[in-house]
Amino acid sequence: MVLCVGQACNFKCRNCGNFAPYSPRSALRYSIKSMEESLDILFSNGCKIANFQVQGGEPFAYSELSTLLKYLGGKKQDGKIRQIVIATNGSIMPSDEIFVLCKRHDIEIRISDYNIAHEKAEEIDKKCAEFGLKHIFYAFSSLQGQWYDLGGTDIKRESDDEVVKRRFKLCDFRGCLTLEDGRLSYCSRAINSQFAQGFTGRDGDYLIISKRPSFRNDLRLYLANRHFMEACRYCNGTDHTDMIPPAVQIGMER
Repeated sequence: MVLCVGQACNFKCRNCGNFAPYSPRSALRYSIKSMEESLDILFSNGCKIANFQVQGGEPFAYSELSTLLKYLGGKKQDGKIRQIVIATNGSIMPSDEIFVLCKRHDIEIRISDYNIAHEKAEEIDKKCAEFGLKHIFYAFSSLQGQWYDLGGTDIKRESDDEVVKRRFKLCDFRGCLTLEDGRLSYCSRAINSQFAQGFTGRDGDYLIISKRPSFRNDLRLYLANRHFMEACRYCNGTDHTDMIPPAVQIGMER
């Protein structure tokens, strides 16, 4: 599961898969209370999460990250979560408190170096090593990786159901169950994309988390009956044919 703490990001990536630069103000930061309440409902309904990823936007720009990590660390100790990862763009050095909490709860930090803040990314990498933290360093800056061209805000809607079904079936991200703003989605892109691309999601695309009596059954059905979403009609998918340089900033060319 991915938890989006908000779409606020200090980068303005032209091809951001989650449309962070195009997000409405209401999506920039979600309250710690609402995230904890949503997770509590999931855990109280029997959920256990093997791999839990904290992302944004940029999570190290989230002011309540330490509170969130204390909460998640407690759930990890209770056996509700097995592994926790923070995904960062490697441009913001977190406080020592964050490193201490990561060490205490065995939280891994995944650093993506896009060469925009190369020196800072290396500093974070070294700091992780100093604290003895698990960490991964993706050196996009040395062309070790590219991004999928998922499509931008002006992509045309795909009306052919068979094309969209195949797109969803082959998508690398369709197992990326994401919690954002009190809703579950099969894809980290799907919730914010409707605002950036100007479409309305269909009933059943997302699962609203609440304490309703039927929620446990609704959750079971949602996880069991995965299907393409309206967002899939506005996405190129991940068939590996359209790859692009990562993190090209809006207004800049390479």
